Amino acid sequence: MAKEKEISHIGIISLCVIILGISAVGLYFGYSLSTHSVIQTNALSLQSFSLNPSTSNLTGTIEVHSNSPLIRMSLYINGTYMGSFNNFDRYGMMSTQMGSYPYVYSMMYSSYPETMPMMKNISIMPNRTYMVTMMAIFEDGSTCNATTVIRP
Repeated sequence: MAKEKEISHIGIISLCVIILGISAVGLYFGYSLSTHSVIQTNALSLQSFSLNPSTSNLTGTIEVHSNSPLIRMSLYINGTYMGSFNNFDRYGMMSTQMGSYPYVYSMMYSSYPETMPMMKNISIMPNRTYMVTMMAIFEDGSTCNATTVIRP
């Protein structure tokens, strides 16, 4: 009878240790999530984009909020690849480290057939709808894109 009591005490003690361990892990993760911000996904937006039918010039502002430095942007018009660029100084990029993202970029963008040779293959017609997509590629290998619809 003494052995059964000893075994039951060991079982109860083991069960208490397991329950306390699980509780401690739950408290740690709850605390960790409440005090550390969750990493946000990258965000890209296109603002005030326009296409000029007479020159095929595309202009607008690109805003990027990212967790990693921007290394390349690719342009697509109506789903067709027009080219990529990575010389961001040319686009008047401004970077700040404000808000919840470590990298915030705002660029004035302008392209025309001489800067994006693939643009020579399309004719910009007035009163037609064009879908412009920019895809950003970041140093950590992540990507994001944004699309706007333009009617010149």
